[in-house]
Amino acid sequence: MVNGINFDRTQAIKQLKQKYTKVFKKELGTLKGIQARLRLKEGTIPKTTKPYRVPLAMWTKVESEYERLESLGIIKKVSASEWSTGVVAVPKPDGSVRICGNYKTTVNPALMPVAPPQINVDGILASLNVDGKSKYFTTLDLVQAYNQMIVSKESRPLLALATNKGLYAYTRLAFGISVAPALWQNAMEQVPMGIERVQVYYDDILIAGRTEKEHVKLLDQVMTRLEEYGLRLNEQKCMFFRESVEYLGMVIDKNGIAPIPSKIEKVVSTPKPKDVTQLRSYVSMLSYYRRCLKNLAQ
Repeated sequence: MVNGINFDRTQAIKQLKQKYTKVFKKELGTLKGIQARLRLKEGTIPKTTKPYRVPLAMWTKVESEYERLESLGIIKKVSASEWSTGVVAVPKPDGSVRICGNYKTTVNPALMPVAPPQINVDGILASLNVDGKSKYFTTLDLVQAYNQMIVSKESRPLLALATNKGLYAYTRLAFGISVAPALWQNAMEQVPMGIERVQVYYDDILIAGRTEKEHVKLLDQVMTRLEEYGLRLNEQKCMFFRESVEYLGMVIDKNGIAPIPSKIEKVVSTPKPKDVTQLRSYVSMLSYYRRCLKNLAQ
């Protein structure tokens, strides 16, 4: 018994979900205590663009997406802004569309860089099974990850969208902002700080346990932090108590790490490089799996 949770695997998962109903609630979370603040380079001149044309066949879907984002508080109507960018609508597999601001033509070049997180894939993978004894793995998926982070009020005008329905400004961190990945990862690394055998990579959290008892305890600690920080998980994409998981392009299990079979097939079936560009691409692909290829340099 750990924090009132039984060790039976099935019951443990059920009780965790019951205990942390807020974390699994079907709503947009709000990261507490940390906001996204954007800084402009000195001497920057604001830039605006006109709304992009939307294909007639997509207009209804695009309009519905604006309404959905506004109802969730992700975007907000504004009367004026010194900055604005056009919107690109990207079709999604389910038939809906994703709204993306084309910030590379407006604010991205003007943003001060953010110190990137020190992400070391080798280190992340090794830390999860550093002693070769991890047997149980859980992956947690955050709902609309970036959108769970509030943008400071003074930064919102920089993210204004020029649309056929007028101007909107993001109140939450948006995809397409050049510094968004660094801002999000730096913030998320604070959430599980101090909890062993837990790694965060953008919107994915991986937990590794040596025993069922330890794994439940770690899950309970991580869920507590997620609740404290106001974050929400996508229950359908979370995988609990697996004996092997795919993470960062590798399969992780009690035996350690290995390439995903489909990735191996891609390497094997790649045509022989015909020029320097193709060669560099192939070497880069191989280099990712250098830990699994003996004497790769030779």
